[in-house]
Amino acid sequence: YYETAAWGLTDQADFLNLALALDTQLPAESLLSACQAIEKDLDRVRHEHWGPRTVDIDILLYGQEIWGTEHLKVPHPLMTQRAFVLVPLLE
Repeated sequence: YYETAAWGLTDQADFLNLALALDTQLPAESLLSACQAIEKDLDRVRHEHWGPRTVDIDILLYGQEIWGTEHLKVPHPLMTQRAFVLVPLLE
């Protein structure tokens, strides 16, 4: 795991980050739904944009695809601006 300074709203505790690569047969939108269900199971409550949360699961890449919908854009549009994303990707 990685501990990094908060991003977005910086007046909050540091982030504890993990990265995961996986193979799936799920379409990207179904994967997003599964990630959001996991967040809900872990008591994620969406109070404020970029605010503190118990868990935040982002889909950064989806194979070699480049596309977007209202709810999901891949690659993640802000991933190159976040150290907590770049450090695990470099490994």
